[in-house]
Amino acid sequence: MGLLDGKVAVITGAGGGIGRCHALLFAREGAKVVVNDLGGSRDGSGKSEKMADAVVSEIRAQGGQAAGHYQSVATSEGARSLVKTAIDAFGRCDILVNNAGILRDKTLIKMSEEEWDLVIAVHLRGSFLCGQAFAQHVKDRAEQGDLGGRIVNTSSYAGLMGNFGQSNYAAAKAGIYGLTKVWALELAKLGVTVNAIAPMAKTRMTDDIAQVPDDMKPEQISPMVLFLCSEQAKDVNGKIFGIHGQQLLEYKMIMTQGVTKKGPEHWTPSEIAQSLAAIGADASAPAPAAGGPAPITPEQIIDKAFTRLPEVFLPEKAAGWKAVLHFEIAGASPWTVVIALWKCTTKKGLDGTPTCVVKTNAQTYSDIVLGKERPEKAFMAGKITATNLGDMMRMGGAFDMKKAKDLADAEARAAAPAASAPAAQAAPAPAKEATPAEIIAKAFEKLPEIFMADKAKGWAPTLHFEIKNADDWTVKIADGKCTVAKGKQGTATCVVKTDAQTYADIVAGKERAEKAFMGGKITATNLGDMMKFGTAFDMKKGREPSSTSRARAARTGRSRSRTGSARP
Repeated sequence: MGLLDGKVAVITGAGGGIGRCHALLFAREGAKVVVNDLGGSRDGSGKSEKMADAVVSEIRAQGGQAAGHYQSVATSEGARSLVKTAIDAFGRCDILVNNAGILRDKTLIKMSEEEWDLVIAVHLRGSFLCGQAFAQHVKDRAEQGDLGGRIVNTSSYAGLMGNFGQSNYAAAKAGIYGLTKVWALELAKLGVTVNAIAPMAKTRMTDDIAQVPDDMKPEQISPMVLFLCSEQAKDVNGKIFGIHGQQLLEYKMIMTQGVTKKGPEHWTPSEIAQSLAAIGADASAPAPAAGGPAPITPEQIIDKAFTRLPEVFLPEKAAGWKAVLHFEIAGASPWTVVIALWKCTTKKGLDGTPTCVVKTNAQTYSDIVLGKERPEKAFMAGKITATNLGDMMRMGGAFDMKKAKDLADAEARAAAPAASAPAAQAAPAPAKEATPAEIIAKAFEKLPEIFMADKAKGWAPTLHFEIKNADDWTVKIADGKCTVAKGKQGTATCVVKTDAQTYADIVAGKERAEKAFMGGKITATNLGDMMKFGTAFDMKKGREPSSTSRARAARTGRSRSRTGSARP
């Protein structure tokens, strides 16, 4: 039994590289595969049926079923015929993997309009057109009661984090990120999940990119795509996964808590400049532990490392290299490193005109200094960015990193605080407050009491609430009644995901649900159900004590009165 038995998949750009690996793995797992490939070079020029036919032959030789498709996905005719090929050959289409792509790398000033248009057409327009043709087919099937499907798009590190010399490619891949997020919302009602991968592997597309290691192979990408197209991922929707060799990661767009100015006056540029650090501060960063001596901080480690950097400089490795590197480090002071005349000098702050700007955060850089993190891995995971990859790579070879680590270890040991004396007797603990999970449980139990049946006529949803750090809950509306149950029960028409603190704050009136949604703290697979949910309950009443609580409070009050009256 394969994970894709009975499924029909179309895979674009499957004549070589990553797409070929997808096609062969899908076929081994029982899928019937349409192999699309224009058969051109990596810059999109040329055309041949040989690449697609070779993969089709490989699949058939292994006992699988496959058909070739040779048209460009950048045209509506090509996209429609791709889905039609699947229907004509195998009767239906269940899976679309948008993988086709070309490269025309140039810096902004040197890039022609043609080079821009071609890359956008294949990557972004092609994904859109194939997605549209596939969605129409699924909609036609759904009218016969046959719901369901999978789309996996292909974004990229360049589109999500940026990469020098790839304006066209990065713009297309960033657009595919947007398509994925929107389609995940729009197609959920058809039972279609839409996710994306941002792969990194050594293929003919990346063969001349030194930053991509040889041990990152196309075969390492396909298992994630297989998973996303299988029943094991039926509840995974709207996510973007990175695959860097053996490392799997998830890209997430986050918004910081930000800063709100009180009063009617608008922000001034000066106020923005003064508040910039607070505006960008990560609200999830752990607060320092209370009491006891403060441990050596990442910033202190970084300052010591830059101060002693000239001591580990290897001038023979930097012959002919002149550079001014600015290190912008969130959570620590910025530093300037100058390489000139066989010497290295460092200075706190940003000085001079940089040949390269390196951006990272204090924890990542201090971990690199202490040898806890490899700089290449941090870069590939997006924890470090650089405007000049040549300077960044040269930097890695021009310093004795082992000696640097030894110096950093010595500095850390010297700065480590002595063991503190026994703490004074702790003050009495305050009365225990209800946890977010307890607040949420009470709120769900109270939902039937505040349900407004007149606002929910004709509405019969099953909502699953997946709440991180709290129990899952199911809310059902049927026959003018609302019922709730702990856990996920039945088939959901909408899956709402959030975290315990956010939901508890909404229940308590500290956070507006709409603001939390716009801030990415809440997601829903069916916006219609989510909006209806907001109007079908008396949320103001929900924040008042329940009738049970009032009765309990009244009984407690009477008991206290009786007890009090017996006293002298």
